[in-house]
Amino acid sequence: GGFGAALAERLGLECCEIVVTDSPEVFGYDIPPKNYGVVMSDQGRIYINAYFLYAQDDPYPPERVLSTVIHELRHLVQYQVAALKRNDGVPFERRRVWRENALHYIRREVDPEGFYYQPLEVDARSFTGLVWRAAYGEDIINE
Repeated sequence: GGFGAALAERLGLECCEIVVTDSPEVFGYDIPPKNYGVVMSDQGRIYINAYFLYAQDDPYPPERVLSTVIHELRHLVQYQVAALKRNDGVPFERRRVWRENALHYIRREVDPEGFYYQPLEVDARSFTGLVWRAAYGEDIINE
């Protein structure tokens, strides 16, 4: 239940699990980790990095948890659209760009700037901002 499940249902994501973990198999061995969340589209699963929930030097504010869930759920939708499992009214050209980006996804640790500006990340940040403004009437900070 909860916020993530409600948003997943609203987005039409039937099989979606949200897991909170600090598993190195998911997030790697870097301390501090580089990612707040990760989506495993083939598993229909989103991982939220538990490290930031208990880190003394960089506590994970509740807003970041919510924004990460929104952001990663958007990635699940993107991957389903890119894989032609759904359309969601996304124009053909954007679906093509997402599919190409999914095939050649740039990881943050490889190229931080390339990661930030790739189409899937730009769209996920934009979507997160739209949901945040609709829910809270204000812009999200640090998305």
